[in-house]
Amino acid sequence: MLNTKKIAKSIDADKNKLNAIKSVVKKKIQSKLNQKTEFHRSLEAFSDCV
Repeated sequence: MLNTKKIAKSIDADKNKLNAIKSVVKKKIQSKLNQKTEFHRSLEAFSDCV
């Protein structure tokens, strides 16, 4: 018979790893979006000056 507690613990550990990976990916995507918006803002400011 399998030990269900061990299996449950490993599933929880996998979920935690997955959540950690998701947050890292979210942060990368968010930083890329922030860079794009900053670029567009600076481009608008430059075009207003010219």
